[in-house]
Amino acid sequence: MNSPTELPRKLLLILAVLGGSFVCNNLRAGRATWSENPMSGDWYTAANWNPHTVPNGPNDIATLGASSITDLTFPASSTTVLDSLILQVIYDVAVGDQSSLTFVGAGALKEFEYDSLFLLAAEGGTITFQGNSTAQMEIDDRGIVSFQDTSTETGGVSVYGGGVLTFPAKPPPAYF
Repeated sequence: MNSPTELPRKLLLILAVLGGSFVCNNLRAGRATWSENPMSGDWYTAANWNPHTVPNGPNDIATLGASSITDLTFPASSTTVLDSLILQVIYDVAVGDQSSLTFVGAGALKEFEYDSLFLLAAEGGTITFQGNSTAQMEIDDRGIVSFQDTSTETGGVSVYGGGVLTFPAKPPPAYF
């Protein structure tokens, strides 16, 4: 028979193991890599990611590597927030149809030397860089692209047919 102190110890051990598993799973949930053989180009299809989770949170990092599908889209009216998006090969990522993509961490980063159209703010779409985030690739702007706070772009932004590009207001220089 179990002693009165043995039962609480077993319960605490079980809770500690379950809690540890929960914490480990949540730590992994912040990173996802686009599948080499995805089902579609839909960002919000969990089966297109490894692990099968959709990156969408201020601490989430999405990596786009070698894949059979490299044209990605966000569903209409979706709101996506990322720390960063890491591009390892050439991709075209379209944000349109009242959807938005906001970077709040490192930003949109590339790990290859080729210049290519990467982010498309399509008509009705919004791409926002906040904090210190950076855009290291070209952005094709037919929607709205906004750089806020101290965010920067180093890849160039091309504005077409009604696209809107905004940068943070900076105070005028002081002259003495």
